[in-house]
Amino acid sequence: MWNKLAKPKVFYGIFIVLWLVVQLLSTNLLESFNQLKTAPDTHSYFESTKMLLNGQYPWFRAIGYPLILLPFYTIGGFKFTVVALTMIQAICWLATLRMIYLILKTFNLNLKWALLGSVLYALCLSPILNTNYLLTETVYTTLLLLALYIFSKWLLRNDVKSIKWIPVVLLASALIRPLGLYFFYGSIIIVAIEVFRGRFHPLIYCIISIAALGL
Repeated sequence: MWNKLAKPKVFYGIFIVLWLVVQLLSTNLLESFNQLKTAPDTHSYFESTKMLLNGQYPWFRAIGYPLILLPFYTIGGFKFTVVALTMIQAICWLATLRMIYLILKTFNLNLKWALLGSVLYALCLSPILNTNYLLTETVYTTLLLLALYIFSKWLLRNDVKSIKWIPVVLLASALIRPLGLYFFYGSIIIVAIEVFRGRFHPLIYCIISIAALGL
């Protein structure tokens, strides 16, 4: 039974149903279309998006999330952006659940406990409800879990093929929320180890670091 539940189609299918049930039983989705009830942060992200649309740089916000909103807002305005981002963030939420499972599997937990980790996170309603709102938490969490998954593969299975993506993923998280920069610069420890082993070219990290300074 556990092997069947771990298969991607079954895994995603179960949690999509859970997501839909929570949405249907709450008024959360309808409220997210009401601009009068938008959170101050949401309003701020939209102001940043409008500034980008006018060729200005939103210095008061990290640029990553407004860049995600920009094409959808340009095409269809506020309501279209809510629909598009709800779908994108629901996918991110599902990806987060899968990465929790994969991380726990990497730590050699048995299938049942790895799936239980995903279930426990899925039963937290706040992340599900956040998928409807134009806030950074969902995308940011997904990026951090992705970095943690890559790190766990490197730490426990000596997977060096994907380690170069940790700085890239953490830089992307910093574009969403500046706090990600601390994690990005923390990754220099991993990079230093791999440079010493001759399995990571320091130029790659230098280029990414220069890009990070632009944040």
